[in-house]
Amino acid sequence: MKKFLIMAALVAAAVYLVQHRLLPLWAKDKPADIAKAKVDPPPTTDEKKDTPPLPLTDGLALVAEGEFAKALPVLVREIEELEAKGSPDAARHVAALARCYDAADSLEKAAETWNRLLARYPKSAEEADAHLWLMNHAKSDEEREKHLGDVLACAGDSEAKRVAAATAGLTLAEKEGKEFEARAGLSRVLRAGLPAEKAKQVKEALARLNKSLVWSKRITADSVEYTVEAGNTLNGIAQAHKTTVGLIKRVNRLEGDRIRQGDTFKLLPCDGCELIVRKSDLTLQLWRKGLFVKEYPVCIGEPTESPTPEGEFTVGARIIDPPFRDIPAGDARNILGTRWMGFKEKKSYGVHGTTQPETVPGKKSAGCVRMLNADAEEVYDFAIEGTKITILP
Repeated sequence: MKKFLIMAALVAAAVYLVQHRLLPLWAKDKPADIAKAKVDPPPTTDEKKDTPPLPLTDGLALVAEGEFAKALPVLVREIEELEAKGSPDAARHVAALARCYDAADSLEKAAETWNRLLARYPKSAEEADAHLWLMNHAKSDEEREKHLGDVLACAGDSEAKRVAAATAGLTLAEKEGKEFEARAGLSRVLRAGLPAEKAKQVKEALARLNKSLVWSKRITADSVEYTVEAGNTLNGIAQAHKTTVGLIKRVNRLEGDRIRQGDTFKLLPCDGCELIVRKSDLTLQLWRKGLFVKEYPVCIGEPTESPTPEGEFTVGARIIDPPFRDIPAGDARNILGTRWMGFKEKKSYGVHGTTQPETVPGKKSAGCVRMLNADAEEVYDFAIEGTKITILP
């Protein structure tokens, strides 16, 4: 009996130990009911995932290296293999083959290959490239117009579509009465991004259009025709129409501030103006209401010691003939030139002129955006307080 009581006591102690000591410790890290434990659901098929880029084959790698002659036979073999498998990646290789023929001045072969791509892969990512090449090498205006329409009708955005739109805009800019439409189209495509050479052509065309649409007395759809009334002053007119005295005088070729009742002026409201600085190419672009106005060279901060800040800012203080510390305007030691447009968010930074024109363009400022005085004065006339300044790498 004594042995039985001892065994019962040991069993009871073991049960107590398990229930009141070991189980609570285990429960700290484990769910009470494993069957009901929370499990993250598997991703649904609707979840968006980045598609990894397709690897470069031997032929595509040779094209990327500029080895077009060596790439030709390799691409031909790879296309045969891909088409035998029914792989949609064949379209990418056919496009590469066409570019190789183009680089070798085998234009008939290139045209044949691009047409082959359009016939076999009409909805591929390379469709716009094919139409653009065929448009640029068309033998008739009718054929050119057809491919232009085709490339613009392709789905999505692509460099080929933007280049085609730029080409169409450049043609439109030469037609009488189409200046407004051409300026709007060319401005949109320039903002979207173009290869350097095409962007240069577009900016040159816009400069020609803006001689009439911006820098003249010509009344346009985006300007205001104002007739001076009794008691008017230039400053009052400028404030009422969100423009500047300088811009009124510049556009209307006024020498002084005196105006007469009955005078008619062209006014350009400046709300909606934007300055875009691209540090990579040392330029400042002036935009107004989504339309390109002009591009200027600039000097930015020395990259390691005093880099120009990047991001979005707004024009705060605007000063004509600004002092530099204790140095007055007009003094050769005053490096700020004739105009100052300060950043509201960074008080010590701004867009300004310079007494050191040899530094523009360049990377020698203390972090500000430095311009030639004449250019700074022109931009100042548009950049009212609150004007957006975007500084890109």
